[in-house]
Formats: sequence, C-alpha cells, structure tokens
Amino acid sequence: MNSVGRSQLAMRGTCLLLVVMALVTACHIPYEQNDWEAYDGPGAEYFQAQEMEFTFDLMDDPLEPINRPISAFNYAFLYGVVQPLAWVYRTIVPKVARESIGKMFDNALYPARLVNNLLQAKWSGAGRETQRFLINTTVGILGLFDPAKSYWGIEPSKEDMGQTFHKWGWRHSTFFVAPLVGPTTLRDGTGQIGDYFLDPLTHTHQPEGFYAQTFRTFNTLSDFIPGIVDFVERNYDAYQLSKLLFILNREIQTEDYSFEMDDSGDTETLNAIFFKPEDEDWDDKGETRTLELSNGKRVIYTVWMQDEPAPVFYFVPGTGGHRLENSALAVSEIAYRKGRHVVSVSSSLNTEFINNTLTTAVPGYLPSDSHDTHVAFDEIHDDLVRRHGEGFFPKVWLGGLSLGGMTTLHIAAANADPEDTLLDFDTYIPINCPISLEHAVKTLDAFFNEPQRFPLDQQLDRVRGVFRKALDLGTSGDLKPTEALPFVDWEARFLIGFAFRLTIISTIQDTQDREDLGVLKTRRTWYRRSMSYLECSTFSFMEYMYAFVLPYYAARFDDIEFTDAGAEELFRRCDIRSLEDQLRGRDDIIYFSNRNDPLLSEADIAWVEATLGENAQLFDGGGHQGNLGQKDIQEAVHRAAEAQLSP
Repeated sequence: MNSVGRSQLAMRGTCLLLVVMALVTACHIPYEQNDWEAYDGPGAEYFQAQEMEFTFDLMDDPLEPINRPISAFNYAFLYGVVQPLAWVYRTIVPKVARESIGKMFDNALYPARLVNNLLQAKWSGAGRETQRFLINTTVGILGLFDPAKSYWGIEPSKEDMGQTFHKWGWRHSTFFVAPLVGPTTLRDGTGQIGDYFLDPLTHTHQPEGFYAQTFRTFNTLSDFIPGIVDFVERNYDAYQLSKLLFILNREIQTEDYSFEMDDSGDTETLNAIFFKPEDEDWDDKGETRTLELSNGKRVIYTVWMQDEPAPVFYFVPGTGGHRLENSALAVSEIAYRKGRHVVSVSSSLNTEFINNTLTTAVPGYLPSDSHDTHVAFDEIHDDLVRRHGEGFFPKVWLGGLSLGGMTTLHIAAANADPEDTLLDFDTYIPINCPISLEHAVKTLDAFFNEPQRFPLDQQLDRVRGVFRKALDLGTSGDLKPTEALPFVDWEARFLIGFAFRLTIISTIQDTQDREDLGVLKTRRTWYRRSMSYLECSTFSFMEYMYAFVLPYYAARFDDIEFTDAGAEELFRRCDIRSLEDQLRGRDDIIYFSNRNDPLLSEADIAWVEATLGENAQLFDGGGHQGNLGQKDIQEAVHRAAEAQLSP
C-alpha cells in the first residue's frame, strides 16, 4: 500500500481509537425531571395529559464530551478555510459544471455500489446500477450527464458498506463526530473503510488519486457550505439538531423505507416550505449590523437599502424565525423589488433575539416581547435616519408573519396611545396572524400528538415513517411547488407540530442557560447536554407557558397570580382581542390570512372581520402560510398595501 493510503487508514484508525477511549472514560449525566404527575398547580391538566412519546434523542450519545469539541473544530475549519475557498470555486466554476463534475465522480463509484448491492442480495439494484454505469459512461460522456435517469428513468440504488452492515444485523451503533469528516456512527465509520477500498481512485496512481478524492469531496461540499454555515449560525445548538437530522436521514437509507404518494388531505400549510427568495444569494445582498441599545441590550438586524428615498418596511418573522430564514428572506426580497428599504430582525423566540434583545428571562408574554421589538425598531430607525437623513424614509411600514403578525398588532395598539414615544408606523401588515395565543398554542400541541390516533405500539413506527417520507422527498429533489405534497392530514399536522416543538425545546434550553428559573432538574454542561434536551422535550407549548412564563410574570406583576386565574389573565393580555379598542376601524392596518388557517378559530375570523372590516383580507385556502409562495397572493398583498399610500 502506498504512503497516502496508509496515512488515510491511520487517520481512520486514530478516530476509532478515540471512540473506544471515550466509551471507557466518558462520564454519564443522569436524566432527571420534576414529578409532574404529582403536580396540582396551575395548568395541571396539561402536565398530566397523555402525550405522544417520541424520543428526540434517537441514539445514545456517550461520546458527546468529545463529539462537541470535534464538531466545533470541524465548523471552524469549514468556516475559516473551506468556506472562502468554496466561494472562490463557486464564483469561477458555474453550477452546471460543478454538478456535471459531481455526476462524473459519482458514476466512477459504480464498483462500490455494485458490490454493496450484491452483498445485500439486491439483485435488481445491482442491475440498475450496471445499466446506469453503462449508459452514463457512454451516452452521458464519462458520467458528466445522467441520461439513465433523465431519459430512461432508471433510478439509482446507492448502497454503501454501512448499509450492508445494517443489513447483516449491525442495527445499533454509537454516534460520533469524526475530525474533518463530520457526523457518523461506529458502524458507518467502519463501513467507510470498506468503501475506501472499493473506490477506484484508491487504486489509481498516487498521490494523484488522493488529490482526486479530495477534489471530489470539495466539489460536493462547495455547494453545501453556505447552508451549513447558516444552519450553525441560526440555531441555538446546531450539534443537537444536526445529530437528529443525521440519524433520521441515515434510517431512510438503511431501512429501505418505501411509501405510497397520497395527495389527499389538508396539507396546504406544508407548502410554506416553497416560500423562499428567488435569488439564492439574497441574504448576502443585505447588510447585517449590530446596534447597541439604550437599555443595555443590542439588536442584530439586516437591511436592504434602495439607492433612492423610499418607504422602509420593518419585518418580524414567525415563531422562532431567524431574520435570514427563507420566509423572512422571501418577504424582504418581494418588498425590496417593490421599491422598499427593508429591515428584518429575528423572532422573540429565536436564540439571536433571546440572547441579545430580550429584556426578560423568558419570551412568550406578547406585550413585553412586542415592546422589546418596538424599542429595537425605534433605535434602528434613529440610526438609519442619522446615516441617510429623515427624507430618505418618507413612509415607515411594519409587517410580521404569524407570531410576528401578533407582534405587529401589539405595536399598532401601543402606537395608538398618545403617551407612546416609540416609532410610529404609517402602515401595519400582519400576515397569517393568530388572534388567540392560547388557541394557537393548544392547536400546535394537538398537532404534535396526532400519532396518538394509532395504537401505542404503532405510534413510533408511524412517526419514523413520516420523517422518512419528508427527508426522502427533501433530499431527492422531487419536491416542486406546482405539485401537491404527498402527505395525508395527520402527517402534515404532525410535521407542523414537530417543527414548533423543536422551537420550544431550543427556547427552554437557551433561556435557562441565561437565567435558570430552577424548573429543569437535569444537570448540563457545555459539553454534555443531551440528557437536558430530553428533559426539555417533555414540555409541550402549553406546559412551557405554565412552567416558565406564568411563574416568571406572576413574580413580576401584582395583578397576575400563579393560579389558573392568573394564567387566564396572562393569555387575555396576549390575545389580540384585548386590543380591540385600539385596533377597531383603523385604516392603517391591513390583515391578511386564510379562512382555513388551523391557528384561527371561526370566532377569531368573525372577530377580525367585525373589527377590521374591509381591511381584513381573507383568502379561501392556503392553511397557515401555505399560499405565500403564490404570485397572485403576493400581488394581492402588495396591491392592498399600496392602497395605503394613495391620497
């Protein structure tokens, strides 16, 4: 074996040795939690209700104390070394060329896929791979193109040695993060050694073969780098979430999961995944700034400035949303192309806002959260005026999506107070805005528990099936906004509930690291957090409100007690109905939503129409944010907003 090959095997051997050592030395932090079964305080019915049992930590992580430092090193290497090189590479080499290069390298890995298909007795898969190799090598010009799939419809059967080991019975393995390689398991890491020997480049002349392998990895990684960086920067604990996604995705590949497409059911809300900017680099075209606030906090915001004077549109994304998530970027791009300056901040339940701008211990009490957002916008606007002059912003608009829409209406109500000294807006645009926080929270919790409709012994398999379907569709490239998503009603509702449950887990862990209210019992350190995440995952949205938000504000306000009556008062103040006197009949508020939005009750819709009159724009379909990607809906929102500027 040549020296390069020996060095690569030595590196893999070192990784395996680290794994064995960590298995022996890693200390264990026990899982603990309050005895909620015996709890008889406010909201006891929520703590004692039967919830769907889903373990968010799908795989034991005894190596977490070394996985986290290695993960941090990998990210630092990607961010500091690979990212700038990848940017230069993407600038020089067109995307179509990068894709063709990737296809050529993938075609050359035919021997590894063939052998693993044969070892798993997947004869049809081996046959398809052989057909694909012959067609793509000849007609596809050495694999630069994939006519086998695009013309003949021959799907690949990508199998690796880790999947082979799984087929042979190695089902349970240990998760670990390999230096410069990333997330894997002991089984899959061992399988990579076998795949290394099945790689034709391993047996070519060295060191050229090693350079080719490195370039193959770099070419593939170059297109993923921006997404990886964004993922790490926009999530409180990217390690925990990436581990969950890796394990779920690996299950798709090892379990040979198959499903039937079913376009029945109300899945419109899931179409919100298609609401994203048309320009893939739109986030880079804005300028991100950090502003120190007079209250001792700071705000991080992104601004897209026009070259000429124009109205400025301030925007707040939905629950847990980051200022640069897809929906926020899509809104900013649309508004900018309509001639607006745009300013975007993160949601009050996003880790960025929590750690920088929030003045309280926990978010969730909308009057306070909205005031913090209002203060931030007030001082951002002052900063913009200092930079560009008052005349550069002839009109000032405020808009928000979902929870951001509730924030928008709370700010609109505050501006109606003559004693309010913060920034006044000329137009308010809440989009898909719930009216009752309590109703929305209960609905999302019910969505998460949708699998309970099945027998207990089937629930976990049903849930895993939904994840496999979602991840398989998401990674296959088959999802298109012009087609109905293949989820039945309960699957769509569960995925929505699950997404919001992840937000609550992150919010709890994040806020308790800042100011521990003594609710969590599991000990946590910076390098060992998995057990604490498990405890956080036991809280529903309503339980978060009762266990964290209610006691905190009961201790701050004399007129909110830690009782069921106190909870009713807290939810009443968050409810948009409590603002009726300040909102009724106002021409500067344009409300957009859908009649079948699951976060709106029939009573909510009736109240909106009675309170806002013709300024309540309600579409027949779309669910919750599911139609925002449609051009006709975007134009309808724009026309209605433009009408506010007319004399």
